[in-house]
Amino acid sequence: MKKIVIVFNPRSTQARRVQQEVLDALQDQLLQQYEVDDTNVDANAEQLARMLDDGDLVISAGGDATAIIGLNAVMLSGKDAVFAALPYGNFNDTARSLGLRNLDDALSGQAVIVWPIELLLDGQHFRYDLNYFTVGMFAESTKIFDEPKKREWLQSQRKGKLIFSFVALAQWWFRHRRDTFIKDKITDFVVINGVSMAKILRGRKFFLGRKFIWATGNLSGLWGLMRIVVPSILSKIPGQKTHAVTFDLGEQKTVTIQGSGEYKQVSVQEITARKEKSVNVIMRQ
Repeated sequence: MKKIVIVFNPRSTQARRVQQEVLDALQDQLLQQYEVDDTNVDANAEQLARMLDDGDLVISAGGDATAIIGLNAVMLSGKDAVFAALPYGNFNDTARSLGLRNLDDALSGQAVIVWPIELLLDGQHFRYDLNYFTVGMFAESTKIFDEPKKREWLQSQRKGKLIFSFVALAQWWFRHRRDTFIKDKITDFVVINGVSMAKILRGRKFFLGRKFIWATGNLSGLWGLMRIVVPSILSKIPGQKTHAVTFDLGEQKTVTIQGSGEYKQVSVQEITARKEKSVNVIMRQ
């Protein structure tokens, strides 16, 4: 190992815990800190990628947004670095997928090769994610969790986040279910690679292999919603296995894309998801 790089947000509500449980605990190690700035996920990932060397261990200590920055930095750097994620956020899908609970898990875990999903927009690289991407209605709905009051409440609670999320999403769905998100009879395009989606939908753990699940659906009606959401909560997300898929929207459209809680509005016609590049990650033994 050349050095340990800790990726964290000093403005987060759990920054003090990160300082005490991670940074202070590693003060005798060869350590480099990367403080997430106020730009965006992609700009942070590109900046961090330039700091990395072969042999580095990159540990994100935060929520899924911080984990996305760390993962994409490793992928973009072209260096032989290793990635790990610690759960200091609201839902922590990435850390849960890797089974990491604390710093000891990250330092003692096993390095394994995994293939993140890469999303391309009209043939151009967009982002990597270990967990999932959603396009359309579900992605658009996640914007509600950026509302100040909802975000503050979520950050202050240790329990009840899941029920609160269900209620907030249901309220949003009743207000917007008749909107057009992708095209007629299709509101959502989903690719999923990890264990779950925001603790709600259950995936089939494909991030160890070369395949992932993809599906399209119409969530505008109650029946279509129940056909997808109920099985996803009780057992697993329905869909097809593949290592690459392209979804054509028919024309250039403005849609919302979300990956592990981070969303972005883009103009695109063709969306491709694929697994072509691997990364070494730490998983709990």
